[in-house]
Amino acid sequence: MALCCCAIGCHREYRNIGAQRTYIAPSVKALQLLLEVCEQELDSLDMFINAKKSYYIRIGPRFNIDCHPLVTRDNRELKWCGSILYLGVSATVFRCSLSHNKQATYRAFNAMVGKVGRAASAEVMIQLFNSKCLPIRYYGIDVCRLTNTQINSLQFVINSCCTKIFMIKSNDDIRYCQDVFGCLPVADIVKRRTAKFFKK
Repeated sequence: MALCCCAIGCHREYRNIGAQRTYIAPSVKALQLLLEVCEQELDSLDMFINAKKSYYIRIGPRFNIDCHPLVTRDNRELKWCGSILYLGVSATVFRCSLSHNKQATYRAFNAMVGKVGRAASAEVMIQLFNSKCLPIRYYGIDVCRLTNTQINSLQFVINSCCTKIFMIKSNDDIRYCQDVFGCLPVADIVKRRTAKFFKK
């Protein structure tokens, strides 16, 4: 499968139009044909594809095989990229990436600790963590097939935040505190969210 994100501009200087379109095709060749059809339609609207701001990615088992590059009608090549961020979910060429969610979770947690500090009790901190940080951490995991390594990485982020909240370092103590405050293991949450997603 191939995916192309195109930045669309306008030929006329006084019209400040900018848009982005995403095209998905089963192969790079099919994506090239789709790109040509879109360029013909854009040309009739006096618009064009900005090759400098457009890129494409190949997803699936053949992601690393060399192929013919995508080109516009005026022979400008579109750029290959290694990862994309679409609707808040970061995808690399062969799997979903959780690094963006991880950074955002740590940022939210540190902002929460910076605002509340040690003035709040552990109960309040856990409630804030569950309502403000965990939704960021779990965003998009129900649409991705996660490996055990990725699930362990999710759990590590939660454990490190709990270490700061409870001021403990032992894994057994962290797990006990999480059980007392109703924090489910990440593997269970991933299973529940995935099952709920497929029921929709």
